[in-house]
Amino acid sequence: PNGIVPPNLITVHVRWGDKVNEMALLEMQEYLDKIKEMVAKHKLSDVNILLCTEDPVAVDAFKKIAPPAWRIYLDQFYVEYAPYRGNSTYNVASNVSVSLDGKAGLWALASALVAAEADYYVLTIKSNWSRLINELRQIVEARMNTTTYMTNLGKDYDC
Repeated sequence: PNGIVPPNLITVHVRWGDKVNEMALLEMQEYLDKIKEMVAKHKLSDVNILLCTEDPVAVDAFKKIAPPAWRIYLDQFYVEYAPYRGNSTYNVASNVSVSLDGKAGLWALASALVAAEADYYVLTIKSNWSRLINELRQIVEARMNTTTYMTNLGKDYDC
């Protein structure tokens, strides 16, 4: 908010939508359970979530089960992309990006950079976007000489 990253930000990437054509989608409760586990493990009193997704169904599902005290911020790509939703064809983002002369790509890259500002991450490395966020996380961690924490849903792999 106001250009300031809240403390103890947790980036959560939920890849639903047309990803079902490539992999089994995880239940939202699995994301929530991992976040709660991370909050308890690191004794976080204020929970700030950056929810990265392009799927309105995922946003609704997350908000429905998240504790009311959590502050949930939506990925700017989700916000900017909203007027272009509704087309159910595969790979809509690429088609929209072409029609907007690449603007959607800039929104996505900006969102990835903001996501990399977190201290904690709940990702699904089977998704290319989660892998990109994780790579950015590792670069920021090394350059800033800091420690971040990531959990990968779908297999036993935590950093």
